[in-house]
Amino acid sequence: MMTYDVLVAGGGPAGLSAACAAARAGARVALFEKSREFGYPIHTSGGSWVTPLRALGIPERFMHFITEGEFIAPAERALFCYQEPPSCVLDVRGLYQFLAEHAAAAGAALFVHTPVVAAHYEKGRIAGLVVRRLAGREVVIARLVIDATGAAAVVARGAGLSPGFR
Repeated sequence: MMTYDVLVAGGGPAGLSAACAAARAGARVALFEKSREFGYPIHTSGGSWVTPLRALGIPERFMHFITEGEFIAPAERALFCYQEPPSCVLDVRGLYQFLAEHAAAAGAALFVHTPVVAAHYEKGRIAGLVVRRLAGREVVIARLVIDATGAAAVVARGAGLSPGFR
């Protein structure tokens, strides 16, 4: 049975960022992602504001800047041109892989094609995760579990903390 300080369910930007931060703080971290690779399939358009991305240290190579926008109404049109683009469309796959590289470099163990099936309980508390691996289901133990599975809310819904989306 594997044991870590922190387990992260979900390999999107929230999960990868949490795994990276915890590993940088010295925790033994494992992250489980159901897809075969980070950033696939993509479930977002990638439209984002530039200022927060820069504040987070996201490299501009992942930003495709929106330098102009046109609004069209039945009777009018308006064209906006920006010297300093306020928004961009992200290279989502590239960004996720960048975040995964940073989490791994910080020391987090990253497992792809390993869906989280449920939370594992001991003495009435979440004490880990049940994951599905090629060899079957496996229990992984940790002091802290982070549910970053997005709308699926795999751990939170199983714990009765979230109804999930319908």
